[in-house]
Amino acid sequence: MFCANTPHKTFEMVESQLNIPILHIADATSKEIKKQKVNKVCFLGIKFSMQEDFVTGRIETHGIEVLTPADKEAIIELHRIIQEELTFGKIIPSSKLFILETIKTMTNQGAEGVILGCTEFPLMINETDLSIPIFNTTHIHAKAATQFILSDDSIHLSIGFGK
Repeated sequence: MFCANTPHKTFEMVESQLNIPILHIADATSKEIKKQKVNKVCFLGIKFSMQEDFVTGRIETHGIEVLTPADKEAIIELHRIIQEELTFGKIIPSSKLFILETIKTMTNQGAEGVILGCTEFPLMINETDLSIPIFNTTHIHAKAATQFILSDDSIHLSIGFGK
């Protein structure tokens, strides 16, 4: 598994070079979104994850509509908050308010849940901040990996059976 969203940009290339399964963060997240019967979500992450479709496009293949901020300035500011603040453990109230307002804009467009598609966002945004489901990709991906490791599929792969 790749332990963050952005490295999934290379998922297909890496997967084609291996003969073991890789758990895609978008597949695990999509499964959780479906489990909660949510059909339309907003996705927040670094600018590359929001502007390119290596995570959001894969989620959409599961029949889930994904919104990202339409305003390029919002994308730049979200990226800045991650890179200049959250990466260094800085929780700045005005930045949190900006993120919550960005989410509100997309919930006004019909988003029923929010994907925190960056490992740092859960440092600032949590369930008490919103009335819609939050999908923390880092947590969901780690949980999926744990379930896989404990499954029979993992046992068969470790002794040479399987893919």
